[in-house]
Amino acid sequence: MNNRVGRTGAYITKNTKYFLFTISVILIILFGLLFCVNEINTSVDEYTAQLKNIAHVLSAGIPLEVFDIYEENDSFIADPLYNEVVKSVETYISQTESVRSISVFIVAKEKLFHFIQAGIIKNPALEGEYEKVIKFSFEQKTDASYIPELYNIGKNNAYISVPISNNELKSMTSLLALEMSTDLLHKQIMQHLFLTIFIFALIITIYIGMAIALIKNRTLRDEKKKIWDSAKALKESEMLFRNIFEQAAIGISINTVNENLVTDFNSINVNTSYERITGYTKEQLMRLKWTEITHDDFLHEEQKMMQDFLEGKINDYKLEKKILRADGTVAWVSIIVSGLHLDDQENQKYICIVEDIDNRKKMESSLIESEKDKSILISNMPGMAYRSRYDKDWTMEFVSSGCLELTGYSADRFTYENKIVFNQLIDSRYAEFVQKKWRQAVINKTKCSIEYEIRSASGQNKWVYEQGQAVYSETGEPLYIEGLIIDIDKSKKQELELRFLIDHNPMTGLFSKSYFHFILNREVEDGIIGKKAVILLNIRNFSLLNMTYGYTYAEEIIKELSTQLRLICANNCQIFHISIDRFVMYIKGYEDKQELVSICNRITAMVYRKFITRIVGGSMGVYEFDSYMADGDIVIRNASIAAENTDTSQVFSFMFFNTDMERKIIRKTIIEEELAKISYGDEKNRLFAMFQPIVRLSDDSIAGFETLARFNSEILGNVPPNEFIPVAEEKQLIVALSKKIIRHALEFIIMLEKEGADKLSVSVNISAIQLLREEFVGDVIDLVQEYSINPDKLVLEITESILAQNYSEINDKLSLLQNAGFRIAIDDFGTGYSSLARESELNVNYIKIDKYFIDKLLLYDEDQVVTSEIISMSHKLGHYVVAEGIEHPCQKEYLMKYNCDFVQGYLFSKPLSMSDAILLIKKNHPDAYTA
Repeated sequence: MNNRVGRTGAYITKNTKYFLFTISVILIILFGLLFCVNEINTSVDEYTAQLKNIAHVLSAGIPLEVFDIYEENDSFIADPLYNEVVKSVETYISQTESVRSISVFIVAKEKLFHFIQAGIIKNPALEGEYEKVIKFSFEQKTDASYIPELYNIGKNNAYISVPISNNELKSMTSLLALEMSTDLLHKQIMQHLFLTIFIFALIITIYIGMAIALIKNRTLRDEKKKIWDSAKALKESEMLFRNIFEQAAIGISINTVNENLVTDFNSINVNTSYERITGYTKEQLMRLKWTEITHDDFLHEEQKMMQDFLEGKINDYKLEKKILRADGTVAWVSIIVSGLHLDDQENQKYICIVEDIDNRKKMESSLIESEKDKSILISNMPGMAYRSRYDKDWTMEFVSSGCLELTGYSADRFTYENKIVFNQLIDSRYAEFVQKKWRQAVINKTKCSIEYEIRSASGQNKWVYEQGQAVYSETGEPLYIEGLIIDIDKSKKQELELRFLIDHNPMTGLFSKSYFHFILNREVEDGIIGKKAVILLNIRNFSLLNMTYGYTYAEEIIKELSTQLRLICANNCQIFHISIDRFVMYIKGYEDKQELVSICNRITAMVYRKFITRIVGGSMGVYEFDSYMADGDIVIRNASIAAENTDTSQVFSFMFFNTDMERKIIRKTIIEEELAKISYGDEKNRLFAMFQPIVRLSDDSIAGFETLARFNSEILGNVPPNEFIPVAEEKQLIVALSKKIIRHALEFIIMLEKEGADKLSVSVNISAIQLLREEFVGDVIDLVQEYSINPDKLVLEITESILAQNYSEINDKLSLLQNAGFRIAIDDFGTGYSSLARESELNVNYIKIDKYFIDKLLLYDEDQVVTSEIISMSHKLGHYVVAEGIEHPCQKEYLMKYNCDFVQGYLFSKPLSMSDAILLIKKNHPDAYTA
């Protein structure tokens, strides 16, 4: 019986109670044992203390003078004092029952010698313990004792040894050993044990008695609760039955049959649902027979079934019938009649369950009408509606009349005669594909939508569209397939024509770039594995062919090239024409890398035989990739990168894509992304400026600074300018980045003016893209005005190679800038393509000699270099000369000899931050000024 504990809803079972009771008894016993042990230990401790007191009293009673008469030859035995002490000790033993023996030892020469002995040791087996006690006491100069184990108390004696000290000498002179009987200790322990055991036995007896009384009391209460719970459960069951009976959604009537096997309607009992379904109240039903509310169409049938039931021929029966409701309407019901076997009832009873199925019957009738309508609809709809078995032949069980127009065969050819299997009409190219799609749809329990070709009765192929779904059993097994097949031949052929135009290049008829993407994706979806590679052929300078020979002739060259490529790639290779001057050869299932090299060599030999293509040249990039690669753009990109890395000194060459190229791509991508963020964001710490002093060679004073852009990548760290600037120019980010660097230069000019170095200029590099922009001049002027700076403090540097792009336009802009007050410098002079005539017309103030010429000063004699001529020529044309990259004193000496105006380089200073540049000026050049 379960009992509630507290309010937590937890219960303690009877077994748990017995377990807790047992544990509590064991704990009482254990506590008693611990108490007994404690009593024994207390008795032993008290006995040990008594021994020590006796030993100390005896040792105090022995006069110290007796030890002075000790001689090793035992002559002291005759001494009267000695005999008197021995006699007094023996007298004490004889008068004290518990003392067995007393031994006195004298200490001489750090050894023990037996001096006095009274009584004898009665248990020789324990002499070893006796000696241990004496030895310990002697060595430690302290009390020592031995008490027998508990089971030997009363059988063996106890020993104690105490040292006897001379207070004047403050040293131990002798030792007294005492043997005591343990009989008294044994008696004390037994008395304590008996008393303790009696007390705890009494406690356990009382506890068990109380527990038995509580258990009996609990049992009585549990029995009483059982009776109460049973009565309550009976009442609840009755209430539940009543509630179910009254609230049931189905009608229930309990009927009694008399001894004549006739239903006694006066004793009928019905629920409210029965009254609702029939429309009669209980009182009305007691005055009616069931035959009176049964429709005539079902009366005879049910009378027969009821008679068989009452006579015991059947145990129950079920019937769907019409009844006449109280309001005169007719309604459908389902009835179940079954016997009620109650032993305490004299008459037989049976139960009748009635369910209202009027709506269902009306729906079934509506469905029948709907099926008729559907049949008419299906017979008139385009295409073929069908229902087939899920077997290997898709045996048709129903086919609409539209199959005649679709296939050329009548419906009965598929169903009644079964002479035609629809699967046989499917074109053999699509048969396996169609079956696979249907298998997948059946397994996944989804709709199947598919397009394929069939062969009609006339022998013509026709495109059809099929959509359908399987019908499953209750266990999930596919039973049938139902669907619709329609004619899409005309629209499909138009779609295929359009698809051909999309998937093929109109010039060459080869597959297009979009079809290459499609092929890769489809192969990944279909799980096609194996080695894959592409060879991208790029015809260099195709625009030159157009300009030289015309577009029509250039097209003919491309067409002829495609024809030749078809011959080379006839086996395991597909060709794609992805742009006017680029072809992609897609190779699968090749043996090794050497096979790809062989294909490249054949293509090279073929292209090289053509004079025209030999003039412009070409490059091939080879990219091997994994089977799961589905991104055609990445494949083409990597092959293109490999083609760009070929040896351009050869007319035709090829290169395999490798990890180094991939790393370069990743690095370049990172630089692109971070530069884009810097260009249009506010990340000031990533792109910053350093400033390298420009020194006046005549007096080594600082004349100005060159602004050098620096880029600190969040991922790559410091990126050199010759790497990130080309990327910025390629991605059209250079304009925004240059504006940020110009702002840094202008901020530095303001800082110089605040520090009193207002005579110094600051130069900044301008890119070709920036300079060629129409709004460049206005933008620079606006920036200078924004910072309220005199334009002559800002020197704009352009590279000599820019001039080759659009000399006249650029020179005009330089003139505008000079007129606005800016000074202009030509950077990297000597490495471009400027002629002497052009240089004389340039609107510039400074010529900056490239480091290339300065480095030559270290390798050649003065008469073998042209640096002095460049300086002389520039001076004659009215330009100042700045030499870059000065790292050695000998270079400086040469430049001074030939009157170079300014120099810059690591010989004077490395590029510095703004603050360090200011410190350099204050420390070394307090009177800095400009030319």
